[in-house]
Amino acid sequence: MVAELVSIPVNFYLSLYISAKLLSPLAPLFDKSKAFAKVDFIGMKAKVHSSEVNSQRGEIIVHHNGSEFYWMHGFWSLMRPLNMGTML
Repeated sequence: MVAELVSIPVNFYLSLYISAKLLSPLAPLFDKSKAFAKVDFIGMKAKVHSSEVNSQRGEIIVHHNGSEFYWMHGFWSLMRPLNMGTML
């Protein structure tokens, strides 16, 4: 009876230790300092993804090192409307 009561907390802490060791490679996924990347978009090429981009609606895609950045309407002010496939 006493051995069973002592073994429960020991097994609990042992299982926590093993879980922590097995899951430690996943720790960088939850690091807040690495969650956001700083990208300088000056000089990069973009492509119009929607049928039209104007001050009310539209979508632009920028490709950078295998990643795609989608810019939706409202993030820029344009002097002229753009059509689908236009390279910026």
